[in-house]
Amino acid sequence: LTLILTDGARLQLHPVPVHVPEDSPGVMQAKGKLHGKTVVITGASSGIGRAAAHAFAEQSTRLVLAARDEKALEEVVEECAARGAEAIAVKTDVTQGDQMRALAEQAAAFGNGRIDIWINNAGVGAVGSFEDTPLEAHEQVLQTDLLGYLRGAHVVWPYFKAQHRGILINTLSLGSWVAQPYAVAYSASKYGLRGLTEALRGELTDYPDIHVCDIYPAVMDTPGFRDGGNFTGHELTPPPPVYDRHKDAQAMWSCALQPRDRP
Repeated sequence: LTLILTDGARLQLHPVPVHVPEDSPGVMQAKGKLHGKTVVITGASSGIGRAAAHAFAEQSTRLVLAARDEKALEEVVEECAARGAEAIAVKTDVTQGDQMRALAEQAAAFGNGRIDIWINNAGVGAVGSFEDTPLEAHEQVLQTDLLGYLRGAHVVWPYFKAQHRGILINTLSLGSWVAQPYAVAYSASKYGLRGLTEALRGELTDYPDIHVCDIYPAVMDTPGFRDGGNFTGHELTPPPPVYDRHKDAQAMWSCALQPRDRP
């Protein structure tokens, strides 16, 4: 698939394979590589984050699951334990710096001083014309979808630097390349994340084993349209085609095994 941007630039997108037979040698080797790794996932209570938690749980990882919905988080912890992972829930609002620092501290304690993989995934949205969407809603989207990722990177960075290794995975969007009218703050945050990740990579020349990876979901089967801010005056439904959230979980898993800028 090729996207042609408004300035004429062409963006080539490559599909990520989703189904891999459980008895294949690659899967067995992957389980060995990720066994015991400490993985933090924000926005883990639903959607892509929940699917990612399940995917990493099947690799016998140590999972630290973060979100605002404590009850839903506890359900995901149980689901991950049933899949063979050690998992804890840490109620976290990514818009609060003190809570993000506490998340990193609890993750490191759970991981015996290490954080191996940090997945910035929490996200919110607000749909409506720019002027009809309250300023507070625009600000909440930016606080979560852009500054929440910056906070995540900032709190995990000292652990990665001390270890001389680590993988930061950021959930961006195809909206990082194509602006979305009637979702102005969302577009601003996703375009901003491209700059954030590129700038972070530029500071890692002395740390070849620290990686920043991006994934770019399209429209996914998540509760985002149901739960996001709606200032349009009518019910929202995701435009087709709508993709399986497990595709993104697979992309994250793939980046954890073979880190690269984007899958």
